[in-house]
Amino acid sequence: MSRALTVARLPNVSYLNGSYVDEDERETSERAFIRHHQFDVNKPPRYAELDSKHGPIDPLVEIDLSPERIVEVTVKFEEHMCKRLINVTQTVAQFKKKMEPFVGHPAHKFRLFYIDPAALGVYGPEEMRFPQKCLYTYHVKNGDHFEIDLK
Repeated sequence: MSRALTVARLPNVSYLNGSYVDEDERETSERAFIRHHQFDVNKPPRYAELDSKHGPIDPLVEIDLSPERIVEVTVKFEEHMCKRLINVTQTVAQFKKKMEPFVGHPAHKFRLFYIDPAALGVYGPEEMRFPQKCLYTYHVKNGDHFEIDLK
């Protein structure tokens, strides 16, 4: 970003730190400069020049690509079924411990299966055998299912 701001401030520079500044880099740098100083109260003198050259530029959109941490899943035990909001950063052991009241048995007496509806025809249910593994590693998402069977 500092190279872009430097290129935008210096309109006559054609080489910076030994590398050539082409027209695409200059235009991208000038637009970045406008966006960088767009909401400043005291704008640098070069801002007005670049604003008249490029016109008004919309700020970049912030996109959050972080995965969901809380998802709604369906849990089935025998003929009982319930929907739960779960935190996917918890481990399998923690999730099983939270399912104990629903099942009515301690966690070590039942097995937990993850069912991804999108992959059910190809893979089938996946037993969650590793107690320290976090749920997000199974790629749990909204609408997925868990099935509980007694040992």
